[in-house]
Amino acid sequence: MDKEDFIHSEHARASVFNVFTALFCQPEEDLIRNDQVFDTLKLALDDVNPDCSKIVGRMQKAVKQSTAQELLIEYTRLFIGPFKTLVPPYSSLYFGSETLMSDQTVWVVDFYKKAGLTFDRETKEVPDHIAIETEFMYWLIHNEIKALDSGDRDRAFSLWENQKEFFTKHYGKWAPEFCARISTETENEYFRLLSECFGKFITDVEIPEFPD
Repeated sequence: MDKEDFIHSEHARASVFNVFTALFCQPEEDLIRNDQVFDTLKLALDDVNPDCSKIVGRMQKAVKQSTAQELLIEYTRLFIGPFKTLVPPYSSLYFGSETLMSDQTVWVVDFYKKAGLTFDRETKEVPDHIAIETEFMYWLIHNEIKALDSGDRDRAFSLWENQKEFFTKHYGKWAPEFCARISTETENEYFRLLSECFGKFITDVEIPEFPD
């Protein structure tokens, strides 16, 4: 893969991670009713995984079959509680820990720092929440592309190595299980398709090799 093809592929992957970051936050009316969000996701997936792209069209229809309030209730039931979290959105709970802020969480925060990103302690979520880790994947790819565009190949390669290490050692190990649990626990068509699309993307789409 030459540099131009690599950048094109990375732009698409960055866009996918960016949209899924928003979709794994609490659903809001202006997001879920915004066709542009799903159109952007579909366009990006057309480039890297057309099979996933087909699922987005079904997601777009399914999201309109529920009210924003119904989606928020299901989101809360799945990812928050009130009594039991059916699908924990925190990576530490997929690596043997029974509590939040475990050694795995510390590893994630340290990795953010190693990559040059300081976690904002005012953020309400725990650092290893699915939305935050997904945004980190976007951040790594976005800044890798910026570095390549500016001619800073060493910086770009470092970010690519960080992306590959974070995905291989951590993100790619727990995100598919997170998606599988959603499919098991929900009867809502939108959340079922969201988990199917994201899980397939994570499993099927490989990080492209850095160009020579």
